[in-house]
Amino acid sequence: MFQAIDYRTAKRPLETSDVVMLRAVLRNYCAARQLDRDSSAALAGARELIRLFQDGVSDGECLRELLDVAFPRN
Repeated sequence: MFQAIDYRTAKRPLETSDVVMLRAVLRNYCAARQLDRDSSAALAGARELIRLFQDGVSDGECLRELLDVAFPRN
């Protein structure tokens, strides 16, 4: 059945500047780990990056650090 969305509590949409910052964080994350951007590891990082951002983390450096915690290097 149809479910109404309460826009007062919904997460905000991504702004262009957000997308640019998130792409840069993901690009740097992949480069540091020598990951192909189409790899499953890169996709997992991208998912985590978006989840963190939607949870309210909007600082690029903080996002990068949290990605490193979520996916420690070998």
